[in-house]
Amino acid sequence: MITAASSVSRPAHADPRDLKLRETAREFEALFVEMVFKRMRAATNALGGEQKSFARSTYEEWEHQEMARAISTQGSFGLAEILYKQLQQQAAARA
Repeated sequence: MITAASSVSRPAHADPRDLKLRETAREFEALFVEMVFKRMRAATNALGGEQKSFARSTYEEWEHQEMARAISTQGSFGLAEILYKQLQQQAAARA
């Protein structure tokens, strides 16, 4: 499992619970993107029929983890922001 980078923008007046919610949404997005990469890699390997060494497989897994983390940190996928807004609205409705 990977975690998103800790480069969360932290305004001085930000609520710690809000920051945790944003960070959790980014971690979920990174995990989701990593799972997508894992499925794509499995499909590619199945279609290619090529046997990869343990070292090569490990490197590709690490590479996809890092790409997923970067995508989540940059916000280019967008799932974290959507999830964050939805959870924020639900929390506000309960308060």
